[in-house]
Amino acid sequence: MRFVKIMTTIMTFQELADTWILGHGEEILDLNPANPNHVLARIKLFTPEDVSTALDIAERSFQSWSKLPAPKRGEILLRAGELIEKDAEKLALLITLPESTAAAADAGAAP
Repeated sequence: MRFVKIMTTIMTFQELADTWILGHGEEILDLNPANPNHVLARIKLFTPEDVSTALDIAERSFQSWSKLPAPKRGEILLRAGELIEKDAEKLALLITLPESTAAAADAGAAP
């Protein structure tokens, strides 16, 4: 999932083959365990139709991906790794924020 904004309300999307898919199902909230009034993310669940769309896109993407020469696929994967490294601190924060705020709450500290 890709996160549009960090440290505020976060909308989640599924990105497949340069296509953003926003779920059309029920919205659920991911709350900060240390402060339940702080919404970390608003997540729209996928409907069966959303899942079908995502699977169709993934299948088409796999077909075109598998036709690329291996060196080109390697270049793309290398670039993906570079982008992950570039934003490693932000990604780490997104991954650890719910746990760190819960630990802070358990210890009586403010997040």
